[in-house]
Amino acid sequence: MLEKIDRSIQLLTGVAVALSLLVMFVSVAYLVAGRYFFGMSIFWGEELARYAMIYMAFLGASTALRSDQHPRLTLFYDMVPPVAQAIIRIAIYVGLILVALLFIWYGYEFFDFDGIMQTPALRIRYYWVFAVIPIGGLLLLYHIVAGRFFATRFSIIGDEDSPGKAK
Repeated sequence: MLEKIDRSIQLLTGVAVALSLLVMFVSVAYLVAGRYFFGMSIFWGEELARYAMIYMAFLGASTALRSDQHPRLTLFYDMVPPVAQAIIRIAIYVGLILVALLFIWYGYEFFDFDGIMQTPALRIRYYWVFAVIPIGGLLLLYHIVAGRFFATRFSIIGDEDSPGKAK
């Protein structure tokens, strides 16, 4: 039961990231084509692309962390003994948990305090923009914890260097 819920959360997060990327791509492509071919563009397209990118970043961070796909420098990490690697890994996870808690706490403050204002071009409430900060923090915290107990649903194709993959 819990594994099914976990897989559903991973799937919904992945779909939301993909939709954010799609909205951003279509918006930017339409803006570029409109300006280049027709000499006109929509006034709210750039704002929509920006907010889609924000959603993609906050939601994608938890997905990338869960599938162990965050970019990282491993030169120093690979040079230290396994005991030091374990300590570094624990320190990284403690730092990630603190960042997730900061996203939740301060993201909710942004959402609650500044959310009533409207965006300049789209004229939507900033609630919809700021909501992704605490949601992203909750997802990050969830994926940090759930990743220790449940299998990861997503992986990047062609990632031969990922730890734990057979060569």
